[in-house]
Amino acid sequence: MPMTLADIPDDKVNILLEVLIERNKQDKKWGVVNHMPDRWIAILSEELGEAAKAGLEAYPVTERLVSRRQAMKEWRDELVHVMATAMAAIEYHDREWEVKHGPDKVLGKVKTG
Repeated sequence: MPMTLADIPDDKVNILLEVLIERNKQDKKWGVVNHMPDRWIAILSEELGEAAKAGLEAYPVTERLVSRRQAMKEWRDELVHVMATAMAAIEYHDREWEVKHGPDKVLGKVKTG
């Protein structure tokens, strides 16, 4: 039996909605982007580096709870950016694959019911 959206826990759906909102922001800012895979890897690596830096800064014990909260928020925001950028790369992949092989041959298509 195929999985449906109703089968996915709300916390996961909420995270994915945040990623979709970020993807829309990226599209409004840059439009449809068609980088080659090496460029996508560079962009994803840069985003992951920012997330790693924010994560490392979020975990030292600090005296001020406010700064820790802000650091944790920044880490989470960067993780959303990583996911949204990875999604953009997948969108590029699927567009390129469809051009070469046809819409019925796109990899990774999920059928929802």
